[in-house]
Amino acid sequence: MNTSLILTFTALGLIIAVLWFVVRLLEARKPAPGADSTADDADTGSEPLPYVTRDSLLTAAERSFFAALHAVCSGRSLIFAQVQLSKLIYPRAGVARWQTFQNKIDRKSVDFVLVDPGSLKVQLVIELDDRSHERKSRQDRDDFVNRALAAAGLKLLRLPAASTYGTQDLENAIRAAMRSQ
Repeated sequence: MNTSLILTFTALGLIIAVLWFVVRLLEARKPAPGADSTADDADTGSEPLPYVTRDSLLTAAERSFFAALHAVCSGRSLIFAQVQLSKLIYPRAGVARWQTFQNKIDRKSVDFVLVDPGSLKVQLVIELDDRSHERKSRQDRDDFVNRALAAAGLKLLRLPAASTYGTQDLENAIRAAMRSQ
């Protein structure tokens, strides 16, 4: 058999194998007949789901801070806790690598957000920094959040986590942060 014929049959075999693989991949992604849910939320309804209730939305330190924050901000700001970063900011339309920038803020949240009661406009983002913020990975995350919020024009106040908070000191820090920039 001549060499060009062997190469032709080998190339043809590879093409058939690639096509077969692509068809199998596409078929695997197709929902089953009559299915109206995605693979991620496929639920037959026949088995109990593995979810349980969290004891609290906030940690003990965050609850302590929330009480002080409520005392300081009552009537002047609404307080939202554990807000997803993607609810506060998003990449500008038309920016190159838009999805990459969106992915960077997905699944990240900030501890507290103060919002104007009338307009619901963000006044201040507050992050409590506990010992976990000493880790390099957390510092990298914090640096990114700092830069992202600054780029969007949102004010950020970082405070060390504590077991108790003085309301006068907290009010002074919030006022100073709101005046900044």
